[in-house]
Amino acid sequence: MTVSMPKDLHSSYPERRYFERGANLLKECLENDRIRFSASVRSQTAGSILRVRVLPNGRLNLDTVDELVRSSFHMLASNVFNQMHEREE
Repeated sequence: MTVSMPKDLHSSYPERRYFERGANLLKECLENDRIRFSASVRSQTAGSILRVRVLPNGRLNLDTVDELVRSSFHMLASNVFNQMHEREE
């Protein structure tokens, strides 16, 4: 009998709370006008963000987060922009 191990998807997020932290960071940046999208991707990004839903228990519905939203908050959560700014100074 062979025991199958769960497939390792090499996620950037070791736990759900880190994923949700990125989503909350994106939400805060949008609410406080600290992030802007170029005109060429604005309508598609806005549509993706508007489709994200929260479950009745307040947790993020992971099925509603598409790759465009995920990559947007991944950049914020990974601190890429702060590192770029520090190199310029």
